[in-house]
Amino acid sequence: MLTKGRRDLSDVGCYRTHEDAMLVVSGSMHNPNIHFQAPPSGQMSHEMDQFVDWFNETMPNEKRPLPPLARAGIGHFYFVCIHPFEDGNGRIARSISGKILSQFLGEPTLLALSQTIQSAKKAYYQNLELNNKELDITKWLEYFAQTILDAHTVHSIISEVTPPGL
Repeated sequence: MLTKGRRDLSDVGCYRTHEDAMLVVSGSMHNPNIHFQAPPSGQMSHEMDQFVDWFNETMPNEKRPLPPLARAGIGHFYFVCIHPFEDGNGRIARSISGKILSQFLGEPTLLALSQTIQSAKKAYYQNLELNNKELDITKWLEYFAQTILDAHTVHSIISEVTPPGL
């Protein structure tokens, strides 16, 4: 649904299938700076099967439960690193984080996570890049936990100033 109607994408409603590497790049064409390279498209089904297994096994009351903020941060990072779709991976990762927190709370959680990340997008991308080259993602988890707390604060402020019924 995120990409329905997009004519610039070859894969809509399915995992990406293009043969070219999925790269996050900045700079000129003559001097590109590669920030990240996702797994090849041919591995998407396998990578996503592993992600779903991890997601299910780390839920509260399951085989390997994780603390909610750590699980939300790892889940977001894990999904974005797989990068299974041509577009919308960040939005889906934020939804996954919200789902993880809701599972822990036992009820839907309303956070301004997208708004909070959007307001400091450069820091978001810097933290993703700083942590996608090693197995230690402690700095990412610290950044993400603070972002969740900031998003909760933004949501609380919005709720206070929004008239009932809107």
